[in-house]
Amino acid sequence: MSTFNWESFLRQWSRDFLESAGQAQEALPPDVVASGWLGYPGATEEQIARAEARLGITLPTSYREFLKVSNGWRQTTPFIYRLWSTEEIEWFSVRHQAWIDDFVERFMDIHLASSDYRSGIEPISDEEYLVYGEQQDCGKLRPEYLQTALEISDAGDAAIYLLNPQVVAEDGEWEAWFFGTWLPGADRYRSFHEMMQVEYANFLELRETASATFTVEFQRRQVEERTERRITVHHRQTNATQTWSDLEPEPLRQWLLSQLKPSGLSPEEPAVPASLEISQVQVFQPPQAQIPVRLGEPHRPFSGYLRSRVPFALEVSFRLSVSTRTVRQYQNASYRVECYVRNRTAGVTIHLGDTQSDTLVEGKQVYTARLPVAMLQSSGVYCLQIIVTFKGVVTALGYFEIPLLQVI
Repeated sequence: MSTFNWESFLRQWSRDFLESAGQAQEALPPDVVASGWLGYPGATEEQIARAEARLGITLPTSYREFLKVSNGWRQTTPFIYRLWSTEEIEWFSVRHQAWIDDFVERFMDIHLASSDYRSGIEPISDEEYLVYGEQQDCGKLRPEYLQTALEISDAGDAAIYLLNPQVVAEDGEWEAWFFGTWLPGADRYRSFHEMMQVEYANFLELRETASATFTVEFQRRQVEERTERRITVHHRQTNATQTWSDLEPEPLRQWLLSQLKPSGLSPEEPAVPASLEISQVQVFQPPQAQIPVRLGEPHRPFSGYLRSRVPFALEVSFRLSVSTRTVRQYQNASYRVECYVRNRTAGVTIHLGDTQSDTLVEGKQVYTARLPVAMLQSSGVYCLQIIVTFKGVVTALGYFEIPLLQVI
């Protein structure tokens, strides 16, 4: 019997989501926001039994336990908007046969074009398929399983949660899939429970990416006839924290600037206040290609794909705006561009490379830098992160992310 505490887990997820939702809270019913609970009343045994009878199955234990705590769920990550209730779960093929057909056709085309599949699509062995966690290749998929998969969520941002009754563990748990149109296959997990734990970690990571550099907390208490105030500011990048007994704007401003001030800048080198926007990221595969592939808008999935084991080059363009009063201080300022990718399933971060420090030019606002040639050995889905840092210029960190980059 499962000993996982779904009640505690889901309440924590609710709190974290509502704390970071911002304007997204407006789409939620007021009573949901007030209650701090993104779920619904738990399903009864009778409701679960009716769903099982309708589908002709016995649901896996971890999913059943989840339903007993909340019969459905509101948004988990930016890609899944709602988990179905017992009345709404259905076979994937019933509602999305066209999606299955399109994916199978694309899957066949990709693998037949590969030199590894010249004689046709070779069956995926258990040794290749039954791999989970960091070593999993999400392209190693058995697409025929889609025909019998159980749909347990809506089709959010072209993605969906599925349970696979064709792969059942000794404890009765079904394999669980995060399946999206922009994936070469699916992120697969041993159970629904395992998938939800990873999805919660992905939610936290995306939340941190979108968060501001500083977290500010205001506190107030009444002591006899006096009101005491306190402000605490935490800088996420450096993990530095400072507390004041009252709101003092000038000391606060000076401290914020000191945290943004690049290390290595001497007191004699006053920093230049500036704003930065990474305007474009392009990829050239192969590196000598004349026509680049635009990677799209930041914080949005990339609709195309890169090929594994094929070299590529990244080119980053950014715009720097600076006060004309202090532009002469550019002679002491330089920039550096760094690139990382994180395998979404394995959780492994790879440093793709960085540029050498280059000097900013007085009067120049738009810069383009090409990173060294890189290559990804494994197929899968990655999060691409571009960071621009400065020496001699106080600015918000230049940051550009493609949360889902497909590599086949």
